Amino acid sequence: MEKLEKLLGDIRFWIVLFFLIRLIGITNPPLEVAHNWRQTAVNTVARNFHEIDNNIFYPRFDTAGNSSGISGTEFPLFNYLIYLSNLIFGYSHWYGRLINLIVSSFGIWAFYQVVKDHFSEKTAFYGTIVLLSSLWFAFSRKIMPDTFSISLCLISLAFALRFLKNGGFMQLLLYCLFASLGILSKIPAIVVLTPLAFSILSEHYPLQRKFWLISISIIPLAFSAWWYFYWFDHITDDFVLYRMGPGIQKGFFQLIATPNLTLNNFYFDALKFSGFALTLFGVYKIIKRKDIKLLAVVVLYSFAFLVFMLQAGYGFRIHEYYTLPYVPLMALIAGYGLSLVRKPFWGYLLLTIIVFEGILNQQHDFFIKDNNWYKLGLESLVSEVAEKDELVIVNGGENPQMMYFAHRRGWSIDAETLSKKGEIQTLRYEGASYLIWDKHLSSQFHTQLPVLFENEDFVFYDLRKEM
Repeated sequence: MEKLEKLLGDIRFWIVLFFLIRLIGITNPPLEVAHNWRQTAVNTVARNFHEIDNNIFYPRFDTAGNSSGISGTEFPLFNYLIYLSNLIFGYSHWYGRLINLIVSSFGIWAFYQVVKDHFSEKTAFYGTIVLLSSLWFAFSRKIMPDTFSISLCLISLAFALRFLKNGGFMQLLLYCLFASLGILSKIPAIVVLTPLAFSILSEHYPLQRKFWLISISIIPLAFSAWWYFYWFDHITDDFVLYRMGPGIQKGFFQLIATPNLTLNNFYFDALKFSGFALTLFGVYKIIKRKDIKLLAVVVLYSFAFLVFMLQAGYGFRIHEYYTLPYVPLMALIAGYGLSLVRKPFWGYLLLTIIVFEGILNQQHDFFIKDNNWYKLGLESLVSEVAEKDELVIVNGGENPQMMYFAHRRGWSIDAETLSKKGEIQTLRYEGASYLIWDKHLSSQFHTQLPVLFENEDFVFYDLRKEM
């Protein structure tokens, strides 16, 4: 019994357990309903590194028509790791899931270490379990750079705080490395590093170490500024898949236009209802106990995240994963509240409720619906008709998933636009050879174009001759 209690009280057991749970469906292609567009976009860049050009400074997409497809995006470190996996093991759709899961698990461990060292082991244990079952649970195994980038910044935060406490050039160097990679991979991840501002202002650390930390922080900031505010625009021509947001002023009005959608990211998506309630309880306890250290972290972190929210504007309210950089703070606050529950039984009961609500509300994301598997056969059908370098049109709209599974380049346009007079003809003049119509996305296209192939899922139209 004593050994069991020791095991259950070891956070490493829970990190490994959650890792194993999230291996369910890990080899699935990006066919789940939620965020398949984002995942196929990531895989497209990785595949183009493999097939066209492996220069990491030139990420390219397949839905840019007859242009190169090179476009500004996050620094494609995550995509490049997928590319390297393809190079070693051969191409497969799912490598990004495992890469994200591994890195995110190390990020969880870094979170635990930081909270334990600067607050309490009990707060760290509770907070880590809450984080594991939060929105992090599903997104840490998606082919997306969000938890990947946040994890790199959590690791860098751990090294930075360790340097301030103990010194050591290697700690400083590792902080700089992981901070650079994390912020480059996705710029909102920088929010995770805001607690360093409080640490630098603290009198507990030698002035010389604080000077060195501030000085070397210029490196990750400079790299990120160069990539996002110069190179991003430099390589972007007519095609833009990722947008930087409308700006703080416009973003503010977009967010307040639908306050419930904006707040839903916090009170439901982030930690679900039970976790959010515990976060509010934690805030109450912080204020009541006048915990200045934690209150300062909450204020600094929240202010930095608010700037990101305003910059993102409409994108924040429609994408729950935009909340992910704030989730570690919410988990910390919830863990703090749970650690102050007097009777351990009630603390563990509340934690169990949070875990079950979090997992049950995300378990559907681990499985592919039967009516989506047909997309995997698209590439082989296209290969029977179109040469590799021939451009195609698909009725996928802004979602690049259909083009990704067709494994071709061209245009992904919604059915309504394609139905406009002269649209198909214009694209044909620009080099389109075929129109591939997914019947599941919209009803069959009524046109006089010659049909090359048709089954229950797709219709292929020939655009190579004059209409």
